Amino acid sequence: MSFGVFAGGEDGEVTKDGKKKFITKEQEPEQYWQTAGEREGENPMSTPLPYIILGGMSTPFIILAIAYFNGWIKVPIR
Repeated sequence: MSFGVFAGGEDGEVTKDGKKKFITKEQEPEQYWQTAGEREGENPMSTPLPYIILGGMSTPFIILAIAYFNGWIKVPIR
């Protein structure tokens, strides 16, 4: 008994030899790789979400830097 994994559905075109032809990102129109806002010409950084994400990702490093410069943590020197 064997199981097959099929991903992508039946979207590819079939060539003469019976194999499916899949398109790459370069061959696909640019509209499929854009969000609705980007298609309308909206700047993705105009919403607060990217700034919240960047701030959340940098917060641990800022806390570590403050703790290091205040002497609360020590880094072993080899």
